[in-house]
Amino acid sequence: MPNVVRIPAAAAGGQMGEGTFYQEGSVSGALTIDFTNGYYQELTLTGNVTSLAFTNGPASGEGKSVVVDFVQGGSGSYTVTFTSTKFDSGIAPTLSTGVGDIDRIAFDITNDGSDQIYGHVLGLDMQ
Repeated sequence: MPNVVRIPAAAAGGQMGEGTFYQEGSVSGALTIDFTNGYYQELTLTGNVTSLAFTNGPASGEGKSVVVDFVQGGSGSYTVTFTSTKFDSGIAPTLSTGVGDIDRIAFDITNDGSDQIYGHVLGLDMQ
């Protein structure tokens, strides 16, 4: 039997990949993702998100993570401006546009005196 390594979760206690599931049925404009809402969050876009911020992040010298599903609601084709988020090669993803499409992005935040936000695309145009 293989050994199972348990990695402590950075958000909301438990183990990495475990935790509360939070749903928000209507987001647009200035969006703030709250780490106290849990490790998994599903946000339905009903308009363009013009800025992205985080609250209740890590204390100094710590880190937290959150996995967010951006769901295209309404008529679709909504965008998200990933303010202050660093992605691979410096390129933020372009979200899918079809109604009901899901784009899953993980955010890792480390606090070494000021928050550093890293985005990781886990899946685009999941249906």
